[in-house]
Amino acid sequence: MPQTLQRVANAGLAYLTRPIRSYLCMRNDTVEKIVNGLLSTDRETNKLIELNDELNKNLFHSTNSRINLASSSLQKRTLNWQPDPIDALPDFQVGKIDDTIDSLTSIFNDNNLFINQFVNIFSVDLLNITDYNISNILKNLSLLKSKFSNHDFNKIDIMLNDIVKSKSLDLRINHVLKTNNSIHGVFLSHLYWPNLSSNVALFKFPPAIHNDLAAYELRYKTLQNGRSLKLHPQNSKANIDIEVNGIKKSYVVTLDKLAVLNFIDESNLEVVKLGIIVMKLSMPLQLVKASLEFWVAENILVESNGGWKVDE
Repeated sequence: MPQTLQRVANAGLAYLTRPIRSYLCMRNDTVEKIVNGLLSTDRETNKLIELNDELNKNLFHSTNSRINLASSSLQKRTLNWQPDPIDALPDFQVGKIDDTIDSLTSIFNDNNLFINQFVNIFSVDLLNITDYNISNILKNLSLLKSKFSNHDFNKIDIMLNDIVKSKSLDLRINHVLKTNNSIHGVFLSHLYWPNLSSNVALFKFPPAIHNDLAAYELRYKTLQNGRSLKLHPQNSKANIDIEVNGIKKSYVVTLDKLAVLNFIDESNLEVVKLGIIVMKLSMPLQLVKASLEFWVAENILVESNGGWKVDE
C-alpha cells in the first residue's frame, strides 16, 4: 500500500478506536478486567485469555520489540520518511508497536492503576499459600516486569521476600517445638500488604490451639530478640477433618469458623444461641453470623429452635 494511503488508513483506524478507548477509560472495572485477563490461566472463565497468552510469549518477543523500536527510529532518518501531523495523537503515529497489552495499558496515563491492582491480586494469592511455594507467582512477576518497569513492583518484591524469610524462620521454630497441632507461620511486613486491616477482630480460640499458638509466639520472640507477633485470625487457616453422619469431610477454614464450630460441638446445650456464641467467644456479631452461614451451607450445622447444633 502506498505510504500516503497507509497514513490515511491509520488515521481512519485512529478515529474509530478513540471512542472505544474513551469508553474503556471511563469504566471503573477496566483496569481490574485487564489485570485479571493478564494473570488468569483459566480458559473457561478468562474472557481475555489472549492477554495471558501474549504475556507468556517467549522472551524473544521483548527483544523483537526493541528491534522494532530501533527500526522505527531508523525509518525516521530515511529519505522516504514523512513526519506525523503536528496535532497527531499517539494512536495515529506511525512506528507504534502492534502490542495488545501496550495498547490497553496506554489507555491510562498512570501505570500505578495497574501496579496497585497487581499488588492487591498478588497479596491475596500469597496469603492463600500454605506451603511457601511461590514459583508460579515469581513466574508471573517476571513476565510483568518485562512489560512494566522493575521498580514499580517493589511492594510485591517485599511481600515475596516475607514469604521466603518466613519459611526459614518457621523451620527454626518448629525444630524446637513439640506441639500437638502443626503450626506454620507467615511473618508479614504489614505496612506493605494491602489486604491486612489494622482493626483485627480477636476472639477466644479453642484451648488446644491457644496453647500451641502461645508456645509458637514465645519461640518466635526468643529467635527474634523480643519482637512480638500480632495474629491475624481472618487470614490464619486451619486444616480440619469432620465426620458427620458417617461421612468424613476435610476443610481448610479461617480460625473464626473453627472457633464457632468447636464451641457449638463442645457445648452441652441442646442448641446454642447466637448471643451465647458472641459473648463466650468475644467475637463480633457479623463474624459469628458469617461462620454459622458457612457451616449451615456445608450441612455441618443445622438451625433449630432459634439456635444451632451439629447435624447428627
